[in-house]
Order: sequence, then C-alpha cells, then structure tokens
Amino acid sequence: MELSLQPFVGVIVSVALFLLAYRKTIGARKERIHAANTDLEKTLLKRIVLESYQPTVTEVRRFIEGKAQDYRVRTRDLLSELQILTVLFARVLETDLITSRQREAILGKLFPLLQKAEDSPLEKARVVEHAEERKPLHRRTIVTLVPIALLASVTGTLLVLASAIMTGAPVGLLKTGLLVFTASTLAILLVLLVLRIREAQEESGSTLSLKAGITFEEEVVWVLQKGGARLKLGEPRPIGGDFMAEIRGKQLLIAVKPWIGGVPISLVRAAVDQLREGLKEESADLGILVVMESLPLPLESLEDAQVRVMTIRQLRNYLAYKLT
Repeated sequence: MELSLQPFVGVIVSVALFLLAYRKTIGARKERIHAANTDLEKTLLKRIVLESYQPTVTEVRRFIEGKAQDYRVRTRDLLSELQILTVLFARVLETDLITSRQREAILGKLFPLLQKAEDSPLEKARVVEHAEERKPLHRRTIVTLVPIALLASVTGTLLVLASAIMTGAPVGLLKTGLLVFTASTLAILLVLLVLRIREAQEESGSTLSLKAGITFEEEVVWVLQKGGARLKLGEPRPIGGDFMAEIRGKQLLIAVKPWIGGVPISLVRAAVDQLREGLKEESADLGILVVMESLPLPLESLEDAQVRVMTIRQLRNYLAYKLT
C-alpha cells in the first residue's frame, strides 16, 4: 500500500467500523421501533377495514404495549394512541380499495376516538415525559457512542501503523498515527452530527409536534385571557369543545385543533358539527374552532352566525374589534 494512501485508508476503516457498530446498537433499536410502528398501523388498518373492527382508545393503548414487548422496545418509543389513530384516519381517507360508503362509516367511527385521544390527559403527560427524558436519553446515547468512536479511530490508526511497519516505512510513525487518529475522530464526529440532524427531523414529526399542540392550546388560553375572557378550565370538559370562556356577557365554546398541512374537510365538518351540538348542551352563544394555520378549504359552507373557524391571529382580532 502506498504510504500516501495509508492515512486515507485508515480514516475510511475507522468510519466504516463506527457505522457498523452504530447499526448493531442504536440503529438496530431504531429499526425495531420502525418495524413495530409499521406492524401497529397495518394490523389495525386490516382489522378496521376487513372486519369492521371498532377499537377503543384503551384497546389501542394495550395493543401498543403488546407490540412494545414483542419488539423489545419501550412503549414510549412507539407512536401514541393519538398518532396511531391519526395515521389510520389518513390511510382510510386515501385508500381506493374500499367504497365511499365504507370510508364514511369507518371515518365516522374513528373521529370520536380521535377526539377522545386528543382530550386524554395521558397524552399530555406522555409529551411532558418525553420532553423531560429527551436530554438524559441523548446523554446516554453519547456516552454509548464515545467509546465506540474512540475504538474505531484507534483500530484505523493501528491498521495504518501496522501497514507502515510491514512495508518497511517506520519513519514518522508517531506523526502518521496522530494524523490518522485525529482525522478519523473528526470524520466520525461529522458522521455523528449528520445522524443526529436526521434524528432531530424525525422527532419533529412525532413528539415535538404533540408538544407544539399543547403549547398552541396554552397560547389560545393566553390570548383569550389577554382579551378579557374568564375561562372555565379543567374537568369535566364541555361537550363539543375544550373549554368555555365568558367575555362581554357572551358564553364562548372553544375547540382547539393544532392541525398542520392538508386537513380533510370531513374532519373539519365533524369538529364544527360537534361545536354546534355543544352550543345547545352548554347554552353557549358562540362556538369557535381555533386552528394553527389557515385551512385551504371552503369554510363558508361550514361557518354561520354561531360557529366560526379561525387562526389564533384572527381570534385576537375578533376579540379586540368584532366581538360585541
């Protein structure tokens, strides 16, 4: 082997050993989590579509716990009840393998479950638990990877030194060894940084999105209080919404939905219909469905004098200038 190529070969060997060890440890666990989530989704979808099975939130939770044991992962690592039901809702909505009547019937069964899962205090507690554990988990991951990275760098360095000795070029071994070890360590750190960025992007589509939903609800509460509303929070929740608000002699029924991206109009219509039912049960004057971003849907057919759909900015302006 040419002496000038030995350092590059050593770096390549070090990085390859690190990636292999990563795949056998942390990577293997992530593959099990992905496989368990896929199994959850496919199994529930088949039972719902082919057998007209209507699961409860409790049954979905138990199924998640069972799959966690099957795949040797923690329950908190898998999709939550709300996430599983949301995925199922999307799959039923997009599939062409069932009739429109079947689709409408299945979605009608799934929507109440979604509502119950969204309102579940367990879901919020799980998000808080994830947020509290994420940093210690990352620290444990780093502690695991540091000796692996050092061992890979040392192995690549020893390979280069052994090759230099065997080819009869022992001059400058110390300098060559330090060069290979440093370059290998830096290359592994770069690879680790790329892997961490990918993981962060995956997290933003799961736990972080749930946490953002809870933060959004807190922001809606703050806007209402800033606008002079007196809120009725806590349990039991009002029918059709998340909480009641009283402002300027009017009773408002508020429903908060942190929807992002394409939302089917059937889902919005169902939420609006629930608000209308809640207005009667709670003797409220106005129902407001607060969403995270403007919905590209024909909302005129859903809204009326009693029910409005608006973003948090529109809610702020409505409380300040339009509500009398």
